Amino acid sequence: VENLLSITRMNGEGTVLNKQPEVVEEVVADVVRKFRSHFREPPVRVQVPEEPLEAPMDPILIAQVLSNLLNNVVHHAQSATHIDLRVWKEGECAVFEVRDDGPGFSPAVLNALSGGGPIDIPGTRADRSRNMGIGLSVCLSIIRAHGGQLRAQTAPEGGASVRFTLPLQEVPYEHSILIVEDERGISDFIATVLTANDYSVLKARDGQTALSLIPSHCPDLVLLDLGLPDMDGLAILRSVREWSTVPILVLSARDHEREKVEALDAGADDYITKPFGISELLARIRTALRHARSAAGSSLAPSGVFTCGELSIDHGRRRVKISGREVHVTQIEFKILALLSQYAGRVLSYDTIIKHVWGPHAQGNNQILRVNMANIRRKIEANPAEPVYILTDVGVGYRMVDNESM
Repeated sequence: VENLLSITRMNGEGTVLNKQPEVVEEVVADVVRKFRSHFREPPVRVQVPEEPLEAPMDPILIAQVLSNLLNNVVHHAQSATHIDLRVWKEGECAVFEVRDDGPGFSPAVLNALSGGGPIDIPGTRADRSRNMGIGLSVCLSIIRAHGGQLRAQTAPEGGASVRFTLPLQEVPYEHSILIVEDERGISDFIATVLTANDYSVLKARDGQTALSLIPSHCPDLVLLDLGLPDMDGLAILRSVREWSTVPILVLSARDHEREKVEALDAGADDYITKPFGISELLARIRTALRHARSAAGSSLAPSGVFTCGELSIDHGRRRVKISGREVHVTQIEFKILALLSQYAGRVLSYDTIIKHVWGPHAQGNNQILRVNMANIRRKIEANPAEPVYILTDVGVGYRMVDNESM
């Protein structure tokens, strides 16, 4: 439970993911190997498809989900004689199931999970049951963030069964939006509307979280409430405008002209007074993104597409292709690729890249950049050990080659 909670906190509210295509069998094998190194009993019987099954996922979080489910059997079903871990393809999803032959789940855990509410389980085993319920609740949040579903039940023949799904195809979100709003009901409603309109959503309920998520996840647009619990939204505006031109739309109940002018002067791209219509909000978002794209396009090729050899980077649609095949990259990875391609043929220092991608207040630690670069090369280079598209100037920085250098 502690591992799951710490990872979820580290990724911010809303379970932010770092997805990449992963072979399901390899993730399962690694989890089972680590589990067996700690627990000899009960034995784990693994069944996976004969053909490799690949799915977009955050491998660290999915591994933690599987580990939590296996550990639940050890700690909460001591009478179990074995664990079955099965994976199969069903339609457009990969299905995972962890099942044991122990006593099954208590009704309190199942009711809490189905209701999505807090786990509060009475009885002599309350603490252990509560921990199991909390762990399953966090697992549920992680799977839902992947676009999947999780179901826990006591099997008719006895024993606990947890089954979850992961989509095999990534949803093609073109833009990500950060919602900075302390009222959960409003935040959840806006997130639902945006997701239904093919936007990827991040959420922050206070100013400090917002100031952390903006440089770390590089949203394409920010919806900002001014009345936050820890700081005024105008302070966030001024801080972000010191280093970023990301579009910021203010959503506020403050309707005095003076306050609107103050927000716009502080750097807001637009100001929408609550309550507002969804059609108006979506139209304002489209306008702000269009203006941002036009401003960025002024320094790119007319088409907004960078090509070099078999590599293609579409700045407008935020798509990356190799030999005509689309490659899934995270927002951070795309930000790095877009920056390097904008200055193709020139060496950009480590500090320059870090400040452009993570903001001026990011620590000058190159490790996070190196990790992202390793992931990028694994996705676009035929041999990451001998890169063709992004070269390293040791001790200086990185350079994306141009067509003249190919």
